[in-house]
Amino acid sequence: MRHAKYVLALSILFGGFTVACADPMEEIDQLMQQLDQTFNDGKLDAYMAPYAENAVFAPPNVPFRVEGRDALRAYYAGVMQNFPTHRVVPRQTSIQIYDGRTAVVSRYNHATFVDRNSHVTNFYLRQTYTWVKQGDRWSLVEQHYSALPTPP
Repeated sequence: MRHAKYVLALSILFGGFTVACADPMEEIDQLMQQLDQTFNDGKLDAYMAPYAENAVFAPPNVPFRVEGRDALRAYYAGVMQNFPTHRVVPRQTSIQIYDGRTAVVSRYNHATFVDRNSHVTNFYLRQTYTWVKQGDRWSLVEQHYSALPTPP
């Protein structure tokens, strides 16, 4: 586990996504941690690295899917530009592995976004990520977020 944390720290430092373990559950856990860290750090290029060319995202704030890596990149570039301070904190992560080549990650997330006028917006989300192993690389192929009711 110490080795895995070292690899995670180096890959975040250099802005790439790498995993160096054979257990798919551990690999996906590391990839999700890297995804969250690169988003929180505002590193758009590193954040987009694991997405497949034909990745699909269904966000809660737009009526239709965002399709393709270029469209996802534009979507997230807008988020990062409009909300220079943004932080996600995942909770209750569940990782399911199928045949060692497909992973489904379900979790809850508290996201805090601060716009340029210092207005804070909190989102409470239910999220699902689907990863597919293509050769020796995991690719993020689909994301779905739905808003949870705001807690009292």
